[in-house]
Amino acid sequence: PPDEEKLKLIVKCFCKKNKLYAVRSSAVDEDSESNSFAGVHDTFLNVKKEEVLEKILEVVKSAHSEKALKYRKDNKLTTKDIKIAVLLQEMVDADYAGVLNTINPVTNNFSETVISVTKGLGDKLVDGSVDGTMYYLEGKKKEVRGEDILCDKILNKLVKLADELRAKTERFQDCEFAVKNNRVYFLQS
Repeated sequence: PPDEEKLKLIVKCFCKKNKLYAVRSSAVDEDSESNSFAGVHDTFLNVKKEEVLEKILEVVKSAHSEKALKYRKDNKLTTKDIKIAVLLQEMVDADYAGVLNTINPVTNNFSETVISVTKGLGDKLVDGSVDGTMYYLEGKKKEVRGEDILCDKILNKLVKLADELRAKTERFQDCEFAVKNNRVYFLQS
C-alpha cells in the first residue's frame, strides 16, 4: 500500500492551490507490444489540490478493479504483485489533444506517423468513445480523415516529436499529447 504521509508531503510541495492537475495511471506492464490498457485504469482530470491525494489512491486501487483484473486474466498477465505508477501533471486545458503513433500500427509502416486528435481534452479519444480526426503523415504526404483541425506548424512539431521518439527508443511508441495556444505538450508515452 502507498505511504500516505509521503504522498501528502509530495502533494503539499508539488501542487499549487490555484492550479488543476491530471492524476494518471501507468502500470509497469501497461501498453506493451501485445497489450493496451487504455481506459482500464482510472485517470482523473481537472483535479483540485485538495482532491489530489484521494485521486492518487483511487488510481492505485484501480489496478485491482474487476475490469483491470479481467483484462489481465484475459491477456494472460499476472494478477499478483501488480505495480502501478501514478503520474501527477499540471493540467493542460487543451485546445486539441490526441495520440501520436510513431509508426502506422495497422500496416506496420515504420515511415508513417499516425496522429489521432480531437478538439479539447483527449480523454474521450483515449478511451475510445470518440474517433476524432486521423492524420497519416509520411514525408511530404498528408492524408486526413475527418475535419482538418491542426495547422501544418503543429503537425510539423508532432512529426518532429515522433522522429525524436523513434531515435531515442528504437521501437514503436504511442504517446499522448495536448496543444494549447499552438504549443505542444508531451503527456506520456
